[in-house]
Order: sequence, then C-alpha cells, then structure tokens
Amino acid sequence: MKESRRFAKADVSILIFVCWVGITYFTAATSALGGTAGCRLDLDGTKFNHAGLTQLTWTANIVQYDFVPSPPNPFEMRLESNSIGFSGETGTCSLSIEIEDSGHSFADDIVGSQLSDPPTITTFPALGLAFSSLQPSWPDDGHGVALLADPLLSPKFGRVFEDVDGAGTLAKNIYTREALATLPVTVKWTVTKGDTVVNPEGSLAKNAAGDFVPLLGTFVIWRFDVEINGESIQSADYYLPVGARNTSRPKIRSF
Repeated sequence: MKESRRFAKADVSILIFVCWVGITYFTAATSALGGTAGCRLDLDGTKFNHAGLTQLTWTANIVQYDFVPSPPNPFEMRLESNSIGFSGETGTCSLSIEIEDSGHSFADDIVGSQLSDPPTITTFPALGLAFSSLQPSWPDDGHGVALLADPLLSPKFGRVFEDVDGAGTLAKNIYTREALATLPVTVKWTVTKGDTVVNPEGSLAKNAAGDFVPLLGTFVIWRFDVEINGESIQSADYYLPVGARNTSRPKIRSF
C-alpha cells in the first residue's frame, strides 16, 4: 500500500477536514495451506490527523486477488476499509472508502437491502470498490450523495440507498457493478473539498419508503474521485452538513 497526502489551508467553511484512515489490507488469495493471507494497519491518529485539510490522496497497488468459498456462502468477505473523518464545531462524522472482494448488483437508485427476502442487493466474487456514508443518528435528509460516474461505463458505478439493518437505517452507497481490470491494478483516490451550498438542488437523498427528500440547510460538497490504472473517474459528490454531529464511527463491514 502506498499513500500520499496533500495539505492545504482551509477556507472560511465551518467544516474542517480531518483524516483518520484505518486500513485493513486484504489479499484474499489461496495460500499453500489453503487459507487466506491478510494484515491490518491502524495509523496513529495523534500523528496522522491534520485539521484544515482541503484535499487528501492515497494509492493502493493490488497485485493479487482470489476468493475463498465459505459455505453456505459462495465466498468469504474481504475488504480494505479507509475511514475518512470530518470534524465541525459540534462534532464529527466518517465516510468509508473500500476495496472489496465482491461486486454488487442492484437497480439504479433503489432503496434496497442484502437482508431482504429475496435480497434486492446481491454480491458476486469480483475485485470491487465502494464509497459509503452511514450516519445512523442523522435523519435521511441530513446528508446526501450524487453519482457523477457514468453507470454504463466500466466499472459501472451505481448509487444505492442501502438498508443495512433491515429496520430502515439507510447508508448512501456507491458500488462498482463490474469487476476491475485484470491485475495488477493501481487505484488512486482523491477527496477534495468543494463549494458550500444552501438548500442544494437535485435528487440527493431518499427515505425508507423510497421517496426522494430534499436537503435543507448548509452543506459542504466533498468530491470523491478515483483513478484506475491511470484512468480518472469523477465518482461521487457527498453533501455533508456544516457543523454536523455524529459521535459514533460507522462501520458496515469488517475484515
């Protein structure tokens, strides 16, 4: 794993960008003993966190991939989870950016779940990417996401409002719906602070009933871009409220 960081002075926005990256780097490859190999890296937040950032970049070089059957499931979940923290005057929130050993299948912009019967979000073995904003203490209209990538072009990013617990707690997720290119793959992420907007227009959030709900208030736009083997893809804009509060660290999946 190779990382780079860019530091810049924050502007007048109340929202301050802070980084906390918890990396679970996986190599879901069958070893000589028939198991999997992996490791975990937790960066020291007291040394790595920096207030006032307006852009962050990091890079992963993926040289090996495979999946391992895990009966009764067709394969065992493995992921790298990068947790990006945002801090304002009244608290913090986090977004997760992941490399997974799975792709996802779902219809565009649905409120769906992997827990329903039958599931409206399904997975298949593949090297995939994901962006996730899960803020269980916020209302559905407390944050939003816009998909920027063309869903018809590889790796077919798609937006879904995912019910993660079967009780209507929605995560605003972006998943790849097609496997990444043949290995090795170099993936570079860039998170950039954008404009501060009031009552942003557009279809940015849904409630559990499947209705789009407007965002009301002041939000900072954070652009999440990805570069795959040198090809740049504008992926998503996340709308985070100024002065937002969320005391829990969201976690959808674990190693």
